[in-house]
Amino acid sequence: MGYISVREETVNHSLFGGVISEKYKHQCYRIRLADLNESFRCNFEALDQTVICGNIIPVSSGSWLEQLHNMKISLTDLGENRNQFIYS
Repeated sequence: MGYISVREETVNHSLFGGVISEKYKHQCYRIRLADLNESFRCNFEALDQTVICGNIIPVSSGSWLEQLHNMKISLTDLGENRNQFIYS
């Protein structure tokens, strides 16, 4: 896209299950964003990352789902089809 890095940052990534990654160096880019008629504009900074999410296996059905439901916990990644996505 032709962005120029404004600085480099070293970060540890926090993963599910409390795992902390080793330190990684990332380039930081300043991004300017606007809607199509330019009535809204904002600036933000983003770090480079080739892959931000891997394959996540959906939760399989089981009797424990009712327990979660009773605790008002809902899951969106239910099912056997790994190609289904829910965006919210």
